[in-house]
Amino acid sequence: MIERNGQTVEVNGISNRRPLQPVVVVCIDGGYPHYFDNCLRDSIIPNIVRFMNEGFNAIAECVAPSFTAPNNISIITGRPPARRSSCPQIGSQTWS
Repeated sequence: MIERNGQTVEVNGISNRRPLQPVVVVCIDGGYPHYFDNCLRDSIIPNIVRFMNEGFNAIAECVAPSFTAPNNISIITGRPPARRSSCPQIGSQTWS
């Protein structure tokens, strides 16, 4: 359930202040930290460096084995897999 008032947004029992400006979330799927270390060292990702320096960046924990759909659902909902129902990779025959 999403509840809104003037200053906060509550989703899944977590209350957050409303952002002061629009927010964009960039998820780089399969972006292992050592890939970035090498690219940063070799100065071949200047725009991502700018995102990291001027915005926010973090290394996220993911479900194992890593699958795109369940990890993106956690990003969108703010809930880890253990606190929500699971979602298999697209194309799977079963949903739980």
